[in-house]
Formats: sequence, C-alpha cells, structure tokens
Amino acid sequence: MITISNFMYSVPASVAPGTKVTVKNLDSQNHTVTSTMHGAFDVKVTADGGTATFTAPTKPGSYKFVCTFHANMMGTLVVK
Repeated sequence: MITISNFMYSVPASVAPGTKVTVKNLDSQNHTVTSTMHGAFDVKVTADGGTATFTAPTKPGSYKFVCTFHANMMGTLVVK
C-alpha cells in the first residue's frame, strides 16, 4: 500500500511484478500517483480517505512517480 499524508508518499520497500497496489489518501486534497514513464501507471486518489488501485509494472525496475496536481510530491516504486 502507498499512503499519502501531509503531501508526502509512504511507499513500501518493493513490490512484486504485476502486484495490485492500493493507494490511500489521508490528505484533504486530491492527488495522483502518475509514473514518469509514460503509461506505466496513473491513478487519481480522492481526498479524505479515498483509495485507488493500480497494477505494478511486470518488468522489474525503479519507477519514479509524481502527483500531477502538486509538483513537489515525488516517489519511487521499486518492482522486484
């Protein structure tokens, strides 16, 4: 699970290829988890406890992501 709180992502150390990843937003504003590698993953997570799910890429690697609403929010999903 990726958790969003105080405009920061809390990301697991790694996930297995093809894993269903749940994102929970504890902030009072909407956020996204959008891979900087076009098409890898992109979900919008509504405010105040909203959740969304996406499938992790099947190819192992490090996938950087951002919030398209808040440019200062960045993270990395490690798939291995």
